[in-house]
Amino acid sequence: MADILQFINEKGTYKGANKDLWTMTLEFCRAVRSDLSNYDPEGAWPTTLDDFVAWKSSKSSGDAPVQID
Repeated sequence: MADILQFINEKGTYKGANKDLWTMTLEFCRAVRSDLSNYDPEGAWPTTLDDFVAWKSSKSSGDAPVQID
């Protein structure tokens, strides 16, 4: 969760979260390992969480952000 909060603070474009995003963020934190090794890009995650994965992947690899469609 600390990484998600850092992502939100760095982006600075998120003003609030609806109930779906709030609930799915909790599920994401429970289901996906902190190293994202079991993240499924085909999963039904909200766009904000897909953006988080791209952000975290780019920070881990030091490369350009990963585009997740």
